[in-house]
Amino acid sequence: MRLHTPNSLAYPITVTTVRCRPHDQVAPGYAMFVYKYRTTQTVHNEDGEEKPQELFAEFQSEAEGKVMELAVRVGQTLTKPTFVADIQEPCKHDIQFGGMCADCGRDMTHVSYNQSRPDTERATISSAHEHTALKVSHDEATRAEDDAKRRLLNARKLSLVVDLDQTIIHATFDPTVADWQADPENPNHDAVRNVRRFQLKDHGPGSRGTWYYIKLRPGLRQFLQHMSRLYEMHIYTMATQAYAHQVAELVDPDHKLFASRILSRDTSGSMSCKNLSRLFPVDTNMVVVIDDRGDVWDWTPNLIKVVPYEFFVGIGDINSSFLPKRQETAGKKENKDESEAKDEAERVQAEAIAEQVADRPLLKKQKRLESEQAEQEETQPQAPERKRHLLQDHDTELQTLGEALQRVHDGFFAEYDRLNAARSQGAQVAEVRRSKSPKPEQIPHAADIVVGLKHQVLADVRLIFSGVIPLDVELEKQEIYILATSFGAEVDTQLSSKTTHVIAIPERKTSKVRQAARKGIEIVGPRWLLDCISAWKKLDEAPYRIHEDIKAEEVDGLEAATPNPGPDSPPEKDEALPQSESPPVVENQEDWSDIDGDLAEFLGSEDGSDSDSEDNAGDDDEDGSKASPIPNNVAETTSPSPSPSAKRKRKPLHPKKRKRIKSESPSTGIGEKRKRSADEEDAESDEKPRAGKRVKPVAIPKVEGATTVLNGNHEAASSQRDKTDEEEDDWTETLRKELEKDLEKNERKGDDGG
Repeated sequence: MRLHTPNSLAYPITVTTVRCRPHDQVAPGYAMFVYKYRTTQTVHNEDGEEKPQELFAEFQSEAEGKVMELAVRVGQTLTKPTFVADIQEPCKHDIQFGGMCADCGRDMTHVSYNQSRPDTERATISSAHEHTALKVSHDEATRAEDDAKRRLLNARKLSLVVDLDQTIIHATFDPTVADWQADPENPNHDAVRNVRRFQLKDHGPGSRGTWYYIKLRPGLRQFLQHMSRLYEMHIYTMATQAYAHQVAELVDPDHKLFASRILSRDTSGSMSCKNLSRLFPVDTNMVVVIDDRGDVWDWTPNLIKVVPYEFFVGIGDINSSFLPKRQETAGKKENKDESEAKDEAERVQAEAIAEQVADRPLLKKQKRLESEQAEQEETQPQAPERKRHLLQDHDTELQTLGEALQRVHDGFFAEYDRLNAARSQGAQVAEVRRSKSPKPEQIPHAADIVVGLKHQVLADVRLIFSGVIPLDVELEKQEIYILATSFGAEVDTQLSSKTTHVIAIPERKTSKVRQAARKGIEIVGPRWLLDCISAWKKLDEAPYRIHEDIKAEEVDGLEAATPNPGPDSPPEKDEALPQSESPPVVENQEDWSDIDGDLAEFLGSEDGSDSDSEDNAGDDDEDGSKASPIPNNVAETTSPSPSPSAKRKRKPLHPKKRKRIKSESPSTGIGEKRKRSADEEDAESDEKPRAGKRVKPVAIPKVEGATTVLNGNHEAASSQRDKTDEEEDDWTETLRKELEKDLEKNERKGDDGG
């Protein structure tokens, strides 16, 4: 132990006497040298003045052992804390258990007045998985890790830290699982047949006698057997120690895979996060982690994030009450005492257990599924009757995970062999020439191998997110962003010439999506990105493409804008625009009723006085005269009878005129209730040759006090036709004159009748 003068001395001090020599034995409290120092004291006289005084004191050893080096001499002046001597102790107290030295049995909690630090601070590292009371010093931890490294390198193995819940198993408290296991007729019986269970009698407050139902991830036994040949495995879970041991008994009944290397929240030292330094306090060069949560590890580069395993639908992680909320921002975290946080988490978990046992969420979901099936059978009676089961097990994550871990292992030892090839040759030369030792062994970092392999997956991908991540959050803190960048993708916020992919959602066609479609950029759903990450390779985009209809819509729009559409032209595709791009039109049912009545009154007639003009209009069409389409904002609907607002019997349009309007009208417009195919309209025309067809207009300026009949702006329609302005004006004027003529006839007839 190296002794130094403390900060509390009245520097400067001068050594007057040295009372020991090298190789002397000293004990705690032994005076190693005497020193003097100057100070001022108040003299008790009638003036009460202060005079300087010279005082003497001893420097006492705080350690027991043999003096190996003495660094002070008589007459030496010390002006600051200075090294005094090196004491070789009979026991360094590097290993302590419960406040006692594991080697000599000395009480480490005893503190003397001249100690610079408590003896308990000599060993502060918890190196054992299950015993937090066992502490070691940094030197002892380094020695132990060096031994472990040598052993693993000789066996060509690495260390693998394995999470339990939703990584290699899924658990629930729901007693419905036991009921389904006992009922062979239940549709979920086959799925839960291999579910294991155990009971924990002491698992927190309110949890006595709780049954746990455990489903092993498909392929787990083969996965663990294969990994045991490549890695030395450790369990690290945020569950209790009792729970972790019970699960370990299920996955490793022979105790050959994990042995006693099990770390839980009871012994990890933290209730909300995981840290590799708890298991590997010196370095993590040879450590790989697999977990379904990356945030609890602070996204350490040693981590391989696993797709969460969810067999029991909607249950999630039963120990999530001890973990931080997913993507919780730093500003929302509360600084709570560790014991207070533990009590709060245990209370929340106890409530969750009681709620799950009482509510039986799996049973409710199964009943809801059966209810949906019953409704489907009513609408489709020809469908075969087969009970649908809630639980399905098609997970293949461990297969791709095993392949990734194999690549990490192979990459590590390939780099290890490359780094130490020159060292091996140097060792042989050194042995022949009896020269100095070769360079020390070089060990690559497993994290570098993991990061390098990840970055190869999406190295040629430059993407943006559209509609996937909320606008009011930090992009860099979102899990999907972290995963994308960790696998080599570059993430931008705006489209550029270098953008290769847009990650969007099917429900929204954002402006970025439309721009990307025009530029021919791949538009895929988030599942493509997540599946690439899970598979550790770039997948074909074809099965994941979305919004492929955007280009088709643009083509349809161009075709709809061409002049002279024929009567047999197919209707346009009715594709709703996003809310941000939709026209600000609000349809009012009462307003439409009034407009229907006005239009019916205008178009109706009790005699055939207007038949000539209608025939003439029809003859114009038959002679080949070309009429421009009516504006887009004049919508067309059909009705078997005139509007109820009409007070007299009204004559429908002449068939030829109706045919003309139908052939010239676009298929969509403001106020349209639903689209009708050309076949439906032709069929109705054959069955009801005199059936009226109403046009729902929007008001335009009245003509001589007549009821308003036209809706829209003819200039807006001209942008959708390839006709000249002159032709459009001629068509508009002709139509207006015909309507005015009909109006005058109706008004004159009404006056005569009055």
